[in-house]
Formats: sequence, structure tokens, C-alpha cells
Amino acid sequence: MSTTLNRFLTVVGAVVGTAVVWLIAHQAVSGPLKAKLGSGDAEPQEITIALVIVITAVVGLVAWGLLALLERSAKGRTAWIWIAVVVFVLSLLGPLGSAEGTGAKISLALMHVVTAAVLIPGLTRTRTGQNA
Repeated sequence: MSTTLNRFLTVVGAVVGTAVVWLIAHQAVSGPLKAKLGSGDAEPQEITIALVIVITAVVGLVAWGLLALLERSAKGRTAWIWIAVVVFVLSLLGPLGSAEGTGAKISLALMHVVTAAVLIPGLTRTRTGQNA
């Protein structure tokens, strides 16, 4: 399988994974998942499955693009892994600080974990110009 197809399927896998977490959380948490998406005094907004799908897809495509850029240098892949891990850890501050209620905090943080757990190894598993 080509690197492009593998990486595309990795992004799709992250989208499916976060959607599954959202579906389970939506059933388990009483009421909608809500978080402040703006700054400061923003009202909490419902985190819909559509929003989860779009954001995960965008994050996956940006990660893929950055990896493709960094792979042009000798240590680009290693740099990308470090960047991805740091971005993941920092991303956890979002749901932990802005989600409304413990169930939403846990659910949204788990979506971040699933996204990172799929994208980081999945995108780095293959490298342009090399076999899988």
C-alpha cells in the first residue's frame, strides 16, 4: 500500500475513533457535551459529532502536511514526533480547562487521546520513499 493511502486511512481511522468515543460519551453523559470554544467569557457550546469529525479531520490533515514538510530534512520525522507529542499534551488543557462537567472533560480528553494514539504512530509508520 502506498504511503499516501496509509496516511489517508490513518486520518480516517482517527476520525472514526473520535466519532465512536463521541457516540459512547453522548449516551453515557447526561445531556450534551459542552465546552467553551472561545476565549474568556464565551458561553459553553455543544460539541456535536459533526464538529468532532471536522476538527479531527483538519488536525489529521495538518499533521500529515507538517510531517510531509519535515520529512524533507534528515531528522524531520523525529522532530515531527516531538512536535506531535507536545501538541497532544498541550491539547489536553483545552477539554480539561473548558469542558462543562466531569463527564464532558473525560470524554473530550479521551477524544484527544484517541486522536493522538491513532495519528502519531499511524502517520510515522511509513515514510515517503521507503517501504512500510
